[in-house]
Amino acid sequence: MALLLYRLGKFSYRHRWLVISLWLAVLVAVGGSAAAFHGTMSNNFQIPGTETQQMLDKLKKDLPASSGGSAGIVFEAGDAGFNQAGKDAIASALAQLEKLPDVQSTVNPFTTQAALDKAPSDLAAGEQKAAAGQAELDKARATLDAGDAQLKAAEQQMTAVGMPAAQIQAQLAPQQAELLAGRQKLDAGQKQAADGAATLALAKRQVTASQGMRFVSTDGKAAIAQVQFKTSINGLTPAVRQQVQDIVHGVSSAGVTALASKEITEDVSQLFGVSEIIGIAVAAIALIVMLGTLVAAGLPLLMAIIGVAVGVGGTFALTGVIDMSSISPMLALMLGLAVGIDYSLFIVNRHRGQLLSGMDAEESVALATGTSGNAVLFAGLTVVIALAALVVPGLPFLAVMGLSAAATVAVAVVVSLTLTPAVLSLVGRKLISKRAWAK
Repeated sequence: MALLLYRLGKFSYRHRWLVISLWLAVLVAVGGSAAAFHGTMSNNFQIPGTETQQMLDKLKKDLPASSGGSAGIVFEAGDAGFNQAGKDAIASALAQLEKLPDVQSTVNPFTTQAALDKAPSDLAAGEQKAAAGQAELDKARATLDAGDAQLKAAEQQMTAVGMPAAQIQAQLAPQQAELLAGRQKLDAGQKQAADGAATLALAKRQVTASQGMRFVSTDGKAAIAQVQFKTSINGLTPAVRQQVQDIVHGVSSAGVTALASKEITEDVSQLFGVSEIIGIAVAAIALIVMLGTLVAAGLPLLMAIIGVAVGVGGTFALTGVIDMSSISPMLALMLGLAVGIDYSLFIVNRHRGQLLSGMDAEESVALATGTSGNAVLFAGLTVVIALAALVVPGLPFLAVMGLSAAATVAVAVVVSLTLTPAVLSLVGRKLISKRAWAK
């Protein structure tokens, strides 16, 4: 393998423009494919066959209005607390949120807090009303029982004096019908009382569970609203998140400050952000300090960026035909940058050391590719196999994530073994600072 890599390094050195042109063509092809065939990525993770997923599926089927994600929005007022203008502004903002296609419902903190504060007294009043109603039912039952007893006594007296049965039935029929209607009315009232008792029992449990729960602070300076979405939090697009924040921040005109929870403000779908820029900057500084020249420090970074562009671009091109989460290209980006810098640095540093020892540039590049490149190849294969093993658990999103990252690492390996030697042939002794060369 070392001999094969040695020959590959020498070939790339001698045919530098061919290798560079091929990689440029690959970049253009991948970029065009990503632009033409990319689809929409999703952040709705599913784990088929698990009890959790079964529960989520059942919740979505039986209670679709409650199957989406929820987030909180904190509203803060000044020292004087919320005035009516502030409360109206919050109510208006929540009403605007409910008009958004992705929002299922909202919870107004002030109306909810008022209901919570009133719930104990309403429960007590309900219990008193239920007790009074039951007393009326008991009284009616006693009256009906007394009527039944009187009717039976009258029937016995009529029978004793020898009155015909038909005549007895005719005389007692109106009273029997009246008692029957009373029994039916009593049964309906008893059923209504039982339903009311069940409702009161549920209300009592809710009051007990909500003790200490507040949507408005005791000093009246802060309140929290809830927003229920139709989809999961991870499924919200950046545009929807920004739209929600823009609406709630509109309450500032009434002297109220709105603070959305991290479920709304944090967007995991952003591929390249501040953290990645900081990481590249730190890596560049470390490489400059270690290698001594901008050329030597920039070359591994350039190789890593090219490898990531091809790997992540290919991942984006497949989003049109494969259901993929936004985390998949993010993982590919992070690993691609890491191994791309590392693998190219192996070869660059080995070549730099050999140049300092007086070795011919072409021979040095070929030897560095055959020796350090051997380590790069097997290290890359190890990482690729490990990432591809994410297919084993059988989770679709995890399998796609692992394969996309593995493909990006594989591209980084090929870039290090082919494009790096080609670019080194153009750089020459610029890898080495004048001070180091003078020594």
